[in-house]
Amino acid sequence: MARQLSTTAARRTELPSAASSTAFPSLADTAPPSSKSKLPAPTAAGSLTAPGLPSTSSKRAYAHGPEGGREKEKGPAKRERKPAGMLGKWWPTLHSPTGQGRGCGHYVWGEPAPSSKVAAFDLDGTIIRPMNGNSFPKDSYDWELCGGSVVRKLRDLHRDGYAIVLVTNQASPFSDLSADFRRKIPFVCRPLNVPLHVFACFEFDEFRKPSAGMWEAFVERFNGGIEIDYEASFYVGDAAGRPADHADTDRKFALNAGLRFLTPEECFEDAPLDEDYVLWGWDPFAYDHSTPDPPAVLPPAPPPDSAPHELVLLLGGPASGKTHYYNTHLQPQRYERFTFPPQRNSELPRQLKQHVRFHFEQTPPTNDSSPPEPRPLRLAIETPLASAFSRRLFLRHFANLLLSIRGVSRSSFRISAVVFAPSGGFDELVSGKGGIDLWRHNSVWRSVTSGEGRVGDRPRERAVPLTPVEFLRKFEREWEEPTIEEGFHSLSTIYFRLPPAFQPSWKRWLADVYPGKAKKTGRIAVYGPGARRDAPGMWEEAREEAGEELMGALEVPGEDVA
Repeated sequence: MARQLSTTAARRTELPSAASSTAFPSLADTAPPSSKSKLPAPTAAGSLTAPGLPSTSSKRAYAHGPEGGREKEKGPAKRERKPAGMLGKWWPTLHSPTGQGRGCGHYVWGEPAPSSKVAAFDLDGTIIRPMNGNSFPKDSYDWELCGGSVVRKLRDLHRDGYAIVLVTNQASPFSDLSADFRRKIPFVCRPLNVPLHVFACFEFDEFRKPSAGMWEAFVERFNGGIEIDYEASFYVGDAAGRPADHADTDRKFALNAGLRFLTPEECFEDAPLDEDYVLWGWDPFAYDHSTPDPPAVLPPAPPPDSAPHELVLLLGGPASGKTHYYNTHLQPQRYERFTFPPQRNSELPRQLKQHVRFHFEQTPPTNDSSPPEPRPLRLAIETPLASAFSRRLFLRHFANLLLSIRGVSRSSFRISAVVFAPSGGFDELVSGKGGIDLWRHNSVWRSVTSGEGRVGDRPRERAVPLTPVEFLRKFEREWEEPTIEEGFHSLSTIYFRLPPAFQPSWKRWLADVYPGKAKKTGRIAVYGPGARRDAPGMWEEAREEAGEELMGALEVPGEDVA
């Protein structure tokens, strides 16, 4: 059920006014008190024009300003290949603990000083925009500042002691687009003329917004160890969940990072607080970790308890708790676990077949003339068997394996299934088909908390990568809830639960790290204090009037659309 945010939770404190001065401050006013400052000097008092760049007077009006439109002047000429006197550089890439992917780029302009007060900003749609009213840039040179008030506000914040940080999603399957972005950033930083950090996530990993990975990297490694003043710090982004917004990722990012959130209008134009928004998708804060598991389901004629061997299928999505269940419940009872990727026609892997044959064919002889009794064989199988057909086919292959072994029959095996489900069961309207929204969230949380460190009171030493999105989509497409009629002797359901010590790090907005947008699910998780209850229909009409479409992150590679 959607939640309602309180007005007091969304209230913001007063920010330095962009209109406090009618002219841009001079370099002496904006630079920190250091003789080593290398900021580019303005060409004239009160001017932001830099050598080799067009005058800011030819820029169009700010997109969020009261004019409500753009001036019809010709855009600035194409920029030179390299800005003269470039004062920034790309620092070493920040990589995921798994070492996979392109990681997170880190660019530093000037010599930004550490500060307890941080002003963080999204990039596309907040600081810059494509020229000529396009939704997405054509190349690395197709951009312009969103207006003069952007520069004035950033310079005012720098003068008031704020550290300026830009955080942007730039994931793309094409490496040339990330290279284009790297070429663009020096041109973006030069007219801003303030020291700053830029963090750009080039991968779908724990650095991608709304995960707070880029923010945490800045706080822990690049702010001189200074404790952040969260009352004074804030984050500004255009993906705020409002009726005409393309997404709600920026607002979720601010919630994950613990930062006060502002829209570009509220920051740059001193607009009143806009509480007409919603958060889309699956709500981790509404999840119930206390629901007890339902009783096991048994067939009308259960098998005798004397069956010496047992096969247990662990069925559920990725990151649904199967490994934890095996470690805490089955491994102490000496179950042997086999984990393998999907096989063609649900066939048994060679390793499993060899293990079963060896167990029955290598039974040690007894001293008397009676046939040897093999020790009990207990198997736990963890493999993607999402559809009922794939599960039936797997059990048929297993029965054929037993028939090929002399003296072994299927009746000597007890076949059980353990299904891992969201709390309350598989409700597609709450957590998606097969609980896919919960498993997507868990996959990101598992990756964020993996590697060195602790989660709750438990150490984590192994880096766990995100489950590939293709695997998640295949599971969602094929999932059918298991039934006892598929040939099981017992069917148990285990609800995903976490102990209280784990829940603080788990209760964050993480599922949106994957490609796509929560808005496309059509499910509202949280209503803002001023949001209307008929928001879905009303907001779709607003999108149609604007002539825009709901687009996934992969549909326009390389653009910060979330």
